[in-house]
Amino acid sequence: MENKILAWCREQRLFEPGAEVCCAVSGGADSTAMLVCLLALRDELKIAVRAAHYNHRLRGAESDRDEAFVRSLCERLGVPLTVSGGDVAARARETGESMEEAARKLRYAFLESLGCTVATAHNADDNAETVLLNLVRGTALRGLCGIPPKRGPVVRPMLCVTRREIEGYLLEKQLPHVEDSTNAEPDALRNRLRLEVLPLLRRENPSLSGTLLRGSLLLRQDEEYLERLAHEALAAARQDGGWRCAALLAQPEAVRTRAVRAMLAQIAAPKLTSAHIRAVDALLASEDPSAEASLPGGWTARRQYGLLTLTRRTEVPGWTPVRLTVDGVTELPALGLRISCSRIARLEKNPQNQNSPSTFVCRCDMIDKIPELWARPRASQDALRLPGGRRTLKRLMIDRKIPAAQRGLLPVIADEAGILGVCGIGPDTGRLAQEGFPAIRICIEQTENEKSERKRNVAAMMNEFDMMQDIERVLVPEDEIHARIREVGAQISEDYRGKKPILVGVLKGVVPFFAEMAQAITIPVQEDFMCVTSFEGGTESTGKLTFRKDIDHDIEGRDVLILEDIIDSGSTLKLICELFRERKPKSVKICTLLDKPSGRKVDLTPDYTCFTIPAAFVVGFGLDYEDYYRNLPFVGVLKPSVYQD
Repeated sequence: MENKILAWCREQRLFEPGAEVCCAVSGGADSTAMLVCLLALRDELKIAVRAAHYNHRLRGAESDRDEAFVRSLCERLGVPLTVSGGDVAARARETGESMEEAARKLRYAFLESLGCTVATAHNADDNAETVLLNLVRGTALRGLCGIPPKRGPVVRPMLCVTRREIEGYLLEKQLPHVEDSTNAEPDALRNRLRLEVLPLLRRENPSLSGTLLRGSLLLRQDEEYLERLAHEALAAARQDGGWRCAALLAQPEAVRTRAVRAMLAQIAAPKLTSAHIRAVDALLASEDPSAEASLPGGWTARRQYGLLTLTRRTEVPGWTPVRLTVDGVTELPALGLRISCSRIARLEKNPQNQNSPSTFVCRCDMIDKIPELWARPRASQDALRLPGGRRTLKRLMIDRKIPAAQRGLLPVIADEAGILGVCGIGPDTGRLAQEGFPAIRICIEQTENEKSERKRNVAAMMNEFDMMQDIERVLVPEDEIHARIREVGAQISEDYRGKKPILVGVLKGVVPFFAEMAQAITIPVQEDFMCVTSFEGGTESTGKLTFRKDIDHDIEGRDVLILEDIIDSGSTLKLICELFRERKPKSVKICTLLDKPSGRKVDLTPDYTCFTIPAAFVVGFGLDYEDYYRNLPFVGVLKPSVYQD
């Protein structure tokens, strides 16, 4: 047996030359044999050997007997011994752990505190029992890997030998040992597997323990490889204090679930289960932009618009309403804001020019009476009248991708009649002041000190709404866009039934429209893009296409549907259609989000139109000015002051 263990220790590289090895000795057959065997092999392994014993004090006199035996054994062998003990039952009561788990944790804490390599006497039969136990209880690949030969400072030099081999070794060496009476109790599942199930399996395979050990080692190689891939994927997905959902979703499930487990291991939350891992994994694919899952220890996993974060549920506490000083300044230090309110006896200038996301000039019908104004957190049913219509604050913040946990941080300014405006979004259009009448001016500013996380969140949200101040009015609201695209997509699907058209998007304003329309079309399609211009630095078409990117597909004999964000003059689009017809397609049709007939300079009529709009400079939902405003969720009219000198 000694030769077998020597080969195993070398194969698994359990010991570094010169290492001090502390044998965990209970006094049972396995640990007694291990101590004697390592003493015999210490010169070949180039190690120093000592022993340690932990008295669990669970079996009364029997526990004290085991400690006395180990002391006597080590004294006879001339081995240094360290003894300790603990109140396992008390720990189990405090933590809610099982007695077995509490004993294991106390024992290993003691052994690892010794500051050297720790050798435990787990054998091949123990490994077989562990594999079967995990299988019965339900396990993933990790559970089938059995007992590891080495984990941190703990090594298992006896894992290669069976209990029968150990008993033969003790008999050969005439070594006494003690027996733990609890190993024969039939009420423990591990004991029933050892005493009843394994003997039956060994009738089919007498070498079962060795077979399971070899299988465990092979599976462990696979598990370690997958774990490495998982940690690499987790590191690559890291961004802004969280993890990018798309990056993790791109991983195979075997890697992704391990990455989630490694992610949760970082917060050291107690009593994490496979159900928690599945819940967090489901968040990665959730369509809810603010989905979350509760975790033990007061933690929350939250999906925030493509980013998965782990936070304490008390991390962003609320704030209480604050009465504002009229004709004065009110500090909101918790939010890093300062709000000034001043009455105006008679408004002389057009208030539209004085309003912004952080400045409101509102009606004040009772100029002689100081109104009672408040800054408060958002309420569940709060809504704001905007140029594009009435919108709930919840919907506005969802559209701007504000995390749910932060939506209550933007102050709502209100009086007894209702909301005047919302910080960072703007005033309620129904409360705007009129020229020649009394008014009250409310100005919200960020203070200099924005070091706390909450203040940084407030500042970031205010910046999110900055684009809104450049919009004169909303021309096509977001919900109307989505509804109309679904209608047109259904019509296209019906018209092309039995065909497989190619959708061609004209970059790059078409991207949001193209993505949503492609999902609305329910028949098989191929997708392609082109980027062209017929304007060379001027406002008039040259009559010739300049390609930045041509389509990749051969369209000969195919049905082609061109998707555009807007048709204005139509000059470039007409040239594209003429070019495509030269390539001999079966058909060429046009689908546009917006059609502006007033700007048409050529004879061109789209086959499918979502919205016909008047002459106006529009942005949003892919349309831009100087490459900005494409990410607005609606189509709005840009203020002339933005693009006119």
